[in-house]
Amino acid sequence: MQKKKVIIMHPGESRTAVITIHSIKNEKFTIESAEYSLIYMKDKAEESTGVCNIKEHDIEALISPQKRGTYTLDIRYAVLDEILIEHIEVKVV
Repeated sequence: MQKKKVIIMHPGESRTAVITIHSIKNEKFTIESAEYSLIYMKDKAEESTGVCNIKEHDIEALISPQKRGTYTLDIRYAVLDEILIEHIEVKVV
């Protein structure tokens, strides 16, 4: 079972969220594209979106949540013919 990813932030902060992608078959691969969506969970509203920076197998998204509460950061990326989505919980306290 994979450990749930959580980022704790304070109001007014901007932070770069980074995920590292690994091949379970130890094969070489290239991340073709990546984008993010920051969703405020109280009303399920999309607060911001954007294109991620890709550095080899790391994907970076700069986020700046505007409200206190819980968000979901969805990072959607393409490798070959697959589209994958990574979910990260963001708590603004």
